[in-house]
Amino acid sequence: MATCRYEPWSLKDLSTALNDMHIDRKQIIVPMFQRGKRWKPKQEDAFIDSLLKGYPVGTMLFYRTVEENKEIYTLVDGLQRGNTIKKFMASPTKYFKSEDIPTELVNSIFKILGLKGEESKIKKGISDIIVNSIHSYSTYNGMQYYPIARDITRVFLTTNIEAIDQIIQVLQPFLDKHKLLYEKIANTIIPVIVYSGSEDTLPDIFDRINSKGTALTTYEVFAASWPINNKLGFGK
Repeated sequence: MATCRYEPWSLKDLSTALNDMHIDRKQIIVPMFQRGKRWKPKQEDAFIDSLLKGYPVGTMLFYRTVEENKEIYTLVDGLQRGNTIKKFMASPTKYFKSEDIPTELVNSIFKILGLKGEESKIKKGISDIIVNSIHSYSTYNGMQYYPIARDITRVFLTTNIEAIDQIIQVLQPFLDKHKLLYEKIANTIIPVIVYSGSEDTLPDIFDRINSKGTALTTYEVFAASWPINNKLGFGK
């Protein structure tokens, strides 16, 4: 008889199991019917942004078997989320964007440099240097603040002899916050449904889960929003 049970998996556990094997002798394999489907970069970015904001990201569906004292989990549904998690855990800095830099931070660095003219161009340049420097690291662990501050002062020459130290003081709390955010996300729990039943049913289950339903009309989408809007006091 087919059964389903819930298992909590962290992003770190999912990434490890997808790469090779989990510390508890668990491994995730991708079946043939799951291969060949790819998210676009915007879809990956949206998924990571949901994780960063603590939004629900849905569940994943595994099919569990045991081989030679090793738990094998066949990924029935959730390949794109799994691949994105794997990529993010390997290089989280690659998902850092200029939009992640507070305006106040760039303004503070601009003030430290004490430059005149072309303010918007200089501020964009500061932002680009920070982003490119962060992208040059694979993870936030071991990231150095000095090279970023040094690169900023090399591109935008300043008469402030203490500029590098002052820029580091501005950058450090911001980058430390991102390190902590990454660690928090790495330990985020993704709900996993583990299915046990006939292996022959997996392609059918996959097709049913991923089949498109009837699209809602514009009116139906609008009407569906009314209960929550009324509850929150909107639309009055």
